[in-house]
Amino acid sequence: MTVPQMRHALATLLPIWAQRAYGRSFTTEGAFTLYDYDSAIMRDMLLARFPSYAPEDALPLILRDRGLIAGPYESLDAQRARALLWIDQAQLRGLPVGLMLAIQAYLAPAYPQIRIVTRRGIWYTLAEGTVGRILGLPGYTPLPPCSYELGANWSAGSMPMPQIERARNAGLFTRHKPPAINWDWDSISNPENADRWWHFWMVVYPPSYAFQEGYDTGWTYDDPLESWGFDEPTGTLQTFKAIVRGYKPAKARCVAIVACPSLSDFSPTAAPADPTFPDGYWGWEVKLEGGEWVNTRRLDCRYAFLGANE
Repeated sequence: MTVPQMRHALATLLPIWAQRAYGRSFTTEGAFTLYDYDSAIMRDMLLARFPSYAPEDALPLILRDRGLIAGPYESLDAQRARALLWIDQAQLRGLPVGLMLAIQAYLAPAYPQIRIVTRRGIWYTLAEGTVGRILGLPGYTPLPPCSYELGANWSAGSMPMPQIERARNAGLFTRHKPPAINWDWDSISNPENADRWWHFWMVVYPPSYAFQEGYDTGWTYDDPLESWGFDEPTGTLQTFKAIVRGYKPAKARCVAIVACPSLSDFSPTAAPADPTFPDGYWGWEVKLEGGEWVNTRRLDCRYAFLGANE
């Protein structure tokens, strides 16, 4: 069925004299075109509210309204898909998985592996590519259905599980508590922090572009209280920190964000005496050893620090 334009529909209601050449020129081709113009604008305005149909310049406003931050290299398709799942993401604020998902989304399109480790030695891991699979982006393996969705006991009236729950059931993010704490950031350099169980650290395994420059470009020193070794624009790093502040638990404090080059770094199953791990001196960037000041932290990693109240 073809719906006529409003100006043509109104023309059928005009008296005979107004349907002649001069009357039609003034009404149908003149004044009535405003109705079609207004209806087209209204249609575009209505569609602009929906992520799937919104024009490109409307997406930043939709994301801001839904509390999402687009990554510097995130595709428009990924932004639209994330905007549709915003309520699922919002429900995870204050949980480790919510924070890791938000950070991984910001690092699109690589979606690198991310870990969180607490002062009490609890590790949370989000597998590489999880956000791409949750969003159903091209090139990513679809998430498998949950067991109850395929089994005989699944009720036909049950709602399918959200994508985030499918990811959890697929083992894409896990929690691990080793027998002994293997992460000792500052027990020697800052022993007063020993009982601050709300402290945690984030470990990111970024692609080469994630912080602009590669790991072999030398060190760039910003304010020691903010970053150490990053070569990226300050604005990008500040946005990264803003995501951490927005998704972490209310009382928790992210002491540092550590970017490391290899997936084999900082494994949750490593022994407490692993020489590649923090050894209690990492609260300060240098220590006095044999009468000389030496670096405490690994030089192949980069570090961003959040303030005590962040």
